[in-house]
Amino acid sequence: IVSADGRTAALLLGLVENEQHDRLLKSRNKLRAKKWHTDLSAEETRTLKRITAEYDQVHEAINEQRHLDIAHIRDIIEPYRQHGVIHLGGLPMITDDMVTFVRNDLIVFGGGVLVFLIIILTAIFRKLRWIVLPLLSCFYAGLIMTGVLGLIGWKVTVISSNFLALMLIITISMNIHLIVRYLQLHRDHPGDDQLALVRTTTHKMVRPCLYTALTTIMGFSSLVVSDIKPVIDFGWMMSAGLAVAFTTSFLLFPTLLLVMGKTRSKPTADSDRFLLPLYLARLTEFHGNKVLVLAVMLAVVSVAGITLLRVENSFINYFSDDTEI
Repeated sequence: IVSADGRTAALLLGLVENEQHDRLLKSRNKLRAKKWHTDLSAEETRTLKRITAEYDQVHEAINEQRHLDIAHIRDIIEPYRQHGVIHLGGLPMITDDMVTFVRNDLIVFGGGVLVFLIIILTAIFRKLRWIVLPLLSCFYAGLIMTGVLGLIGWKVTVISSNFLALMLIITISMNIHLIVRYLQLHRDHPGDDQLALVRTTTHKMVRPCLYTALTTIMGFSSLVVSDIKPVIDFGWMMSAGLAVAFTTSFLLFPTLLLVMGKTRSKPTADSDRFLLPLYLARLTEFHGNKVLVLAVMLAVVSVAGITLLRVENSFINYFSDDTEI
């Protein structure tokens, strides 16, 4: 199609359809629709399971081929961009770009959180042991969760792409609680052996961390009542991820601590202490009324801000201006 002034044109490129893919899709959807309204027979259930597995394989192969096709088309277009403004559109391109964005988000969010955690652990503890142990626990929890998602075929979407970063943050918070409690016990009971210190640390921290994990799981579980499937999946992912994070923190971390042995006890100088908690404690002790007044003012401003919230449901606004979507 060419505009009347000859300045704008549109080309329609039809991609070859896969007949096997279309046939499997129709059969799968037909059985799913029947399952929604009535019970399937044993034979139909086995057929649905077989067709779904075949469809997933064919669909994955088509996606890989489409990705290569779209990259090839962009290579063809690129030399001509100097002569005018060229846009590539269409549902296959949008689908492929969204998958690429999700994959990149997982890498960026995970890498960014990892760097942030290393900086924070270094600033707080300044010992290699207390940097490596929490990171190992985080890596293990992330490995277990991503492996489970892969085994059960749970797809990561734009909404749930940051679940790994949230999991790492929650896992590291539990590990920091364990480290701080262990160091306190180590300081107060220098004569105890490593097994006693680790056992007491785990015993004292398992209940508050369990309450924290359960309440957070309940919060994410509330997302499953949504009518939006990606939001529902995100709620289930985070609920399962929190269970994995809690289990890992109280199984792997104490085990590694026992293997590494007891650290050498030494007096802690004032310059080695993390002074922010002490500063906040003194602030609340000597300026309690001012803190309350500030809290009330912030609450009033927050309530006013809540009335200005607007729901954003524009698909286009989810992406940067420089993307073809």
